[in-house]
Amino acid sequence: MANNALTNLNNANIIAYMQFENLVDIFIKEPSNPRFFGNWIYPLIITGNISMELLRKIQDLMENQVLLKYPTNQELWNDYHSHMAYVYLLKEDYVQAINELELVQDGNTLQNKILSKRSFKSLIRTTCENYGFIANDAEFDLFLQRAPFGNVDFVYALVRLKDVVRYWNSIRSSRIAYNECLNALMFFQYAMNVCPQQPFVFEDKESFKQQISVIFNHNFGNE
Repeated sequence: MANNALTNLNNANIIAYMQFENLVDIFIKEPSNPRFFGNWIYPLIITGNISMELLRKIQDLMENQVLLKYPTNQELWNDYHSHMAYVYLLKEDYVQAINELELVQDGNTLQNKILSKRSFKSLIRTTCENYGFIANDAEFDLFLQRAPFGNVDFVYALVRLKDVVRYWNSIRSSRIAYNECLNALMFFQYAMNVCPQQPFVFEDKESFKQQISVIFNHNFGNE
């Protein structure tokens, strides 16, 4: 059954790519619809029917044969990057999604672009709850107002803090888990522009979270 599902997805992706190639040919001959990429990929985003191989191939075609051919067509570029951000959100690759959103030049700040995406807002709230940054809706709203979302490193740091949750229970027993948490902690400290008074030391989940709280409270605790 699993093999059949993979075969069906592969066949569907082959057909989808052939359709996309045809749309690219049409656009190059008559570039009158700069949003053709978004119109084509949106149904695939909604259904989740995008394999990594299909993603690689459409990126290669768009970036090497379409975008470079029309470097001043901002509507074309914005449509591409905004929809690629959705693709990466679907795949929960938040770092790549941030990178794509940064490339969208539509007059909105990065903060507005991030907070307009429900997946990002949910990720941020989950991180805040995991580390005790907030206790209720009012505190979350205040965090959104005060947080430096214009600093991309800060957003990356929140993503990393969410990702290392899976290592919490292995900090004592696994050097890999400890190092992943340490790297996330040090990056959060860097993004928050905090110089630690002493070396970071933690032994388990709770002491790790305490170190994060010290950094967080340095910037947010007394405001």
